[in-house]
Amino acid sequence: MKNLCFALCGITLLCMFSFCSVEETEFEETAKETEREEISSGDTPSAGEPEHFPPDEDDEVQADNTPKLPPVYKDPNAPVLQINELRTEYNSGQARAEFIEFRANAVVNLDGMRVFIASNNRNPLVYEFSSVEIGEYEYVVLHLRTLDASSKDEYGENLNESGGRDASPTARDFWVPGNTKLLRKTDIVYVLDRDDNVVDAVMIAEKPEQEWPRDYFTETAAFLFNQGAWKSAEGTFPVPADAVDSSGIKTSLTRSISRDETTAFTRTAADWYITAIGGVTPGMRNSPRP
Repeated sequence: MKNLCFALCGITLLCMFSFCSVEETEFEETAKETEREEISSGDTPSAGEPEHFPPDEDDEVQADNTPKLPPVYKDPNAPVLQINELRTEYNSGQARAEFIEFRANAVVNLDGMRVFIASNNRNPLVYEFSSVEIGEYEYVVLHLRTLDASSKDEYGENLNESGGRDASPTARDFWVPGNTKLLRKTDIVYVLDRDDNVVDAVMIAEKPEQEWPRDYFTETAAFLFNQGAWKSAEGTFPVPADAVDSSGIKTSLTRSISRDETTAFTRTAADWYITAIGGVTPGMRNSPRP
């Protein structure tokens, strides 16, 4: 009987010791967790972590060191699909082609929309879109050559399907077949819908002080003026002096002719500018005016 009592006492003492050990361990873990929460929620950063401050309103650069961009201007008179950026230069060694970027100002289906470039007078139609719905403020890039077998038209849901230099992972990319020069620094680009209405247009001239080099430029300018798609600053018939001056491009691959996305549409050269070096942005918001 004595042996049984001693055994029971020993078991009791062992259980009490184990309980205290577990309770002490749980208390220590709870204290450590509380300490971590106080540090993370307090004003003092944890060791080894940088202190973060909200950027001042007057800062020229955001926290990620990218330039601030003014908000997009929502113009009720803007076309449903606007021509937004042009690159006129090409480099075979870098496999970088000319492109036309578009921006949707509302949800729109591109089915039947056709892109024309006037300098290709024998066949100014360079691309016709098939059915695909584009969301408001989404971008579309039409690359004017196909230089890579991985370059695919993105009509599906995967916006990162296409390879090719300057393909955008966040915008839809489309590619004109072949390797022919289609866009020049003196040119007229315009888009027609399936009913032959002008959706948008832009005129560019490398030598705005001269006349249009060919009669078909004048004819195209007359067509767009009569459709209300382009005009001089005074509202009269446009001549090269009323086009966007593209002479600043020279041979640069990283400068583009960009539309100001922060101002209202006037359908004149005032809507456009030449970006600084490195300002080309296919498939993204345009770089600010230099």
